[in-house]
Amino acid sequence: MIKLIRNSESCGVSQTYFDYFPRQKRNYFLQLDHYNQDPYTEKMEEYVLGEFIKLKLEQYSISQLQNVLREFFIKLNWQLYSIFSQRQDLERGLSLALTITEEEKLYFVKFGRFSAGLLSEDKLEKLGDWKNPAVLSYAEIGLLGAKDEDIRVKIQEYEIPVNSYFLVITSSQAVELEKIGIHHLSIIENLEQLLAKDCFSFLLLYNNYQKAHSHRYWMRKKRVNRTAIILLILIIMSAVYVYWGSNIIDDFLARFKFQSKEFTRNELKEQFIILQEQAQELLDQISQEDMRLALIPQQKIKIDKAWEIDLHLDITVSPLFDHYQIYLAGGSTVFAIDKDKHNIVWQKQFNSPVEVLRMVDANRVLVALENGIVMCLSRDDGKKHWEKEFDLRKMEEFSMNLNQISLNQYRQLDESLFLIHEGSRVSLGLIRNGEIITDYDAGSDIDSVSSYDLLDKCLYLTQARKLIKLNIKVIL
Repeated sequence: MIKLIRNSESCGVSQTYFDYFPRQKRNYFLQLDHYNQDPYTEKMEEYVLGEFIKLKLEQYSISQLQNVLREFFIKLNWQLYSIFSQRQDLERGLSLALTITEEEKLYFVKFGRFSAGLLSEDKLEKLGDWKNPAVLSYAEIGLLGAKDEDIRVKIQEYEIPVNSYFLVITSSQAVELEKIGIHHLSIIENLEQLLAKDCFSFLLLYNNYQKAHSHRYWMRKKRVNRTAIILLILIIMSAVYVYWGSNIIDDFLARFKFQSKEFTRNELKEQFIILQEQAQELLDQISQEDMRLALIPQQKIKIDKAWEIDLHLDITVSPLFDHYQIYLAGGSTVFAIDKDKHNIVWQKQFNSPVEVLRMVDANRVLVALENGIVMCLSRDDGKKHWEKEFDLRKMEEFSMNLNQISLNQYRQLDESLFLIHEGSRVSLGLIRNGEIITDYDAGSDIDSVSSYDLLDKCLYLTQARKLIKLNIKVIL
């Protein structure tokens, strides 16, 4: 039977998720790690844990489980590649180790800086490469989310020998553990010694198979002893009843019932009196308070201009944005503007006017032209990934005249707001009753308004050759 001996707790950039019970048929152990200590990477690891829990792997057989995991990791790799592309200062990709045990078998899959091995009484069998990650290239490490392609997922199947350990540990700590010494009798003490110096992710399982007939023997013995005790009690009670007669027992039962009823009745009376006193105190407090109900928010909200840029052409498509840049289209040109420096990062000229500009995953932008050409560009530098021609006789216009700013997007709000764009005016109102609470007049007609940027708490609007940023502030 495979047992959990030791494991690390979640700390910093190392996150763990264990679904383990000693008599559970199938157990799951998920370990995550990232090279950089950053709140952004911790959120990414929490996202991966949440996606893994949603799989509900217990509903699949082992044959189905392997296909489900392959599809899951391929999809997760694309998602992480897109997410990490928003933070160029961080190492792109996560280290991940997933261990699944069922009866005497073990299934294992890993990415990045994790090492695994089988430790028996006389030797350590290394599973995979135990090299120091400092001497490996970025491609050799194989992080999850490092490549913009369908990755190869390899799920290994092992059988842990009887009285042997299965160890999963971060690669850098595996090197340190080898220096101390890896031995069957001292593995637990050596792991504790490393853990006292620094926090890291590890998992230690042990197979201590026991013969089934021995277990059944002790279970049978316990049942016999329990049955004998019950019979002895029944014999004693029967003797007492025969010797002293039925009256003493009947009197005892009647007295017990009467005392129980009296005790319950007194308890209920005491609780009722306490509740009456508390209710009276609450009524007294309410009568002394000024109970003015705030039917409208007491906070003041204001929109003001943060900055303005004069552009060299008229904007014809609503602005798009990500963490670093704003994407615009005017005529037959698409270009990207840096949010902080306010300069043009890249621009692309086409032979037909741009009709639609849309953000998609994997760090890319879709562009549709008036002549039916649709192409995919990189957000970082505008590099074209692919181009196809479609029959687009009728291109629908996607207006953004009405939008919402919810409590989830702006947690300082007392209630959700709606945003409406009319001519030269942008207004904010309460969804609850439609009351307009603030507005901004641009002086002349506004061409388009973006959706709410929850990172910078603002809107972007275009007006002829101008791009204007409107901050939305809660005045406390």
